[in-house]
This record gives sequence, C-alpha cells and structure tokens, in this order.
Amino acid sequence: MLAGMETTLDLSETYLHLERGRAEAMPVDERFWERVISGQQPLPGWLVASFEFPSAICAGGAGHSERHPNGDEIHVCVSGAMAAVLEHDKSDEVIEFAAGQTCLIPRGTWHHLVPRKPSRIVSLTFGEGTEHRPARE
Repeated sequence: MLAGMETTLDLSETYLHLERGRAEAMPVDERFWERVISGQQPLPGWLVASFEFPSAICAGGAGHSERHPNGDEIHVCVSGAMAAVLEHDKSDEVIEFAAGQTCLIPRGTWHHLVPRKPSRIVSLTFGEGTEHRPARE
C-alpha cells in the first residue's frame, strides 16, 4: 500500500514521490512547486505525475521553463501529441513525441512542453533542486 494513501489515486491531483523503494502520495495544491523550489518541501527521489493539456498552443504560448539539475526527466505521452523544447545557449531543440512515445529531458537542461493537440502525459521527474523561470519566446 502507498504510504498514507489508498492504493488508487489520480496522478493529476496527487503526485507519487518515489524514494528508496517506497511510494509516498503527495497531494498537490497551488503552492506545491513554490514549496519545492524554496526548499521547504525537498524531493530527494523521483516524482510521478500526470498532466492534461486540453488544447494545442503555439510554442510562444508556454508560461514557464524548468530544469532539474540533479536528474533527468521522462515524459510519456499517453494521448495526443507533444513537443519538448530544449533551451540551449544558441538555439532551441524541439523534440516531437506522440501517444505511446517517451521523451527524455537530460539533467540540467532548461525546457518547456508544448501540446500539439489535446494531450495527456505522465512525467517522472527527479525533483530535488527543480528551478522555474519564464519560457523563452
């Protein structure tokens, strides 16, 4: 059984924190990432979450970029089609992936996701040290 939770849950509302062979359910509220980024809520293991993108947006429509300096990030596209924009010093690299495909974001790479059509993804993030900033246009 999951630490402190039922054995079923909605990954869009409750993330799973995986550390040392244990799965801990973590309810998510509007201040979740603020607590993580400030260090109030350290995440030394992997974070598993699901995100739904109800509509496609253009690349310039992304609100923020993030990077994970202590580990890679994995995105599994469950439905729809997505693009991961990797923000390199001189130019951006765009990785397209669709339902049934997985995208790997290397550790320490600034990136943001862009839905190409309505989509759902499952993300596995090594969350400790995560940083956010406005996305590049």
